[in-house]
Amino acid sequence: MTDPNLCAGTYDPTMGGPLVFTSPSGSSTTIVVPTAAVTQPTTLIYTPVSTTSVPPGYVFGGLAFTLVASQSGTILSDFSFLWPVAVSIHYTDSDVAGLDKNTLVLYCWDTATSTWKDVATSCSPTSTYWRYPAQYRVVVAICHSSGFGSLGVIGEIPTYDGSVYLPPILGNEQAAAVQKGKRLTLTRDQIWTGGGWIPVDGWGHCLADRWGSGRGPSSPAQGRCQR
Repeated sequence: MTDPNLCAGTYDPTMGGPLVFTSPSGSSTTIVVPTAAVTQPTTLIYTPVSTTSVPPGYVFGGLAFTLVASQSGTILSDFSFLWPVAVSIHYTDSDVAGLDKNTLVLYCWDTATSTWKDVATSCSPTSTYWRYPAQYRVVVAICHSSGFGSLGVIGEIPTYDGSVYLPPILGNEQAAAVQKGKRLTLTRDQIWTGGGWIPVDGWGHCLADRWGSGRGPSSPAQGRCQR
């Protein structure tokens, strides 16, 4: 393939196999096509992309891509597989910083309703998630081509022993209160930047930078394809 960000493999009714894309950051996506998942030679094209939105209750989990099917040179929209295709996502610490790894899911874009849907519901019966937090991996089966994005829920903020944790820089009013010997209670979901308070998660990651307006990362750098 001439595009380093495009990964493709061809499969037929008698031969399945894996398609692996590894990003520059070290995360990877492995798509395993079983035998008899297609009725004729079919090329699957994997392209990493940026995500522009997430459904309510979730935040971006660091990975988004499109999977497109082509037969005889013709792109097939919303292509359905005869048998479920396994997708294994290996993520990094930076992908899931602040997230509960046990809540990671893979969503697909439903063009008919212009909404995100859990890929597990695209199969009948519904697919099952296999999550391996210690291995930084989550596996689920999909049943059609689409645009996909990994999502998760922000983890619980750890509890502390009652000590007061101050932001790195205090505003004038907060600094004056401390100087007067007052006990100052500050929430751990904000820090002072010198120009105002900004929201952060429980690990100090700036939400405006990481997920501002529900947007994901910038366009991905070149990755590595194996097929």
